[in-house]
Amino acid sequence: LPVILLLTLQFSMGDELKRGNRDGPSEALRLSAQERIEDYAVLHQSIMDPKNNEIEKKFLILQPRLGMGNSQIEEVTALAIAMETNRALVIDLLDRSVGMGVPWYAPFSVYDRRILRNESKGGGGSGSSALRLDMSKEALARVYSGGGDIAIVPEERSHLYAQFNEFVGCANWSASLKDPLIGSPGRFMGYLPALLNRYHAASINASFGHYLFHFLSSLLHRPAGKVRRRLKKLARRWIHPANCSVGIHVRWGLPDDHFFYVDHARPD
Repeated sequence: LPVILLLTLQFSMGDELKRGNRDGPSEALRLSAQERIEDYAVLHQSIMDPKNNEIEKKFLILQPRLGMGNSQIEEVTALAIAMETNRALVIDLLDRSVGMGVPWYAPFSVYDRRILRNESKGGGGSGSSALRLDMSKEALARVYSGGGDIAIVPEERSHLYAQFNEFVGCANWSASLKDPLIGSPGRFMGYLPALLNRYHAASINASFGHYLFHFLSSLLHRPAGKVRRRLKKLARRWIHPANCSVGIHVRWGLPDDHFFYVDHARPD
């Protein structure tokens, strides 16, 4: 079932994109996505506010386990689930290192997760203000002290790289995730099946169309100012004077890399 879902979605999305939208999302869709993101930013900030006791404190905690690219996909998927279930997303970067403790993820400091909110929306006030999304586990510790176990997002471990497809593509997330603390170890939680989920696809498509990753990744992975300034210097030196630019994706590894992809409780 997870594989069939993914193949069906790939073909349907491919046909849809071939019919049009080659230039990206429409202006109406951009505004819809911005409004949905603004609303979620307000909710997230309210949940993470230790002084706000009027809102239900519910969290989705993601601990990405794969490389940078796959982790970004997992984070986008988790954010979509958090939006649909009115939860604050927490990204736990604990123990993500290789070799001599060198991190293989991008720390929070390299991202700019601020949302510029239009204060005039709805007729109240004018101008704009910035909402900052703090998704760190330290922020969670400041607001939640209830203790207790963390419920885990359902998965089928036998379906490598598709173990979350049945949940993401078929389940009613709100009905399935009832505990205040929900966690997932990642291991590739892909967002594509969500676009065919009978409980959530209408809401997601209304806000983001087929550009869910486009919009949510732009929120989660927008470079911070210090990163952009460094990139501008590199661009001025190497890219702007050039007639063209070429992107190279380098995959590297050690002979024992397979260690990280083996279920050690069931090595067969």
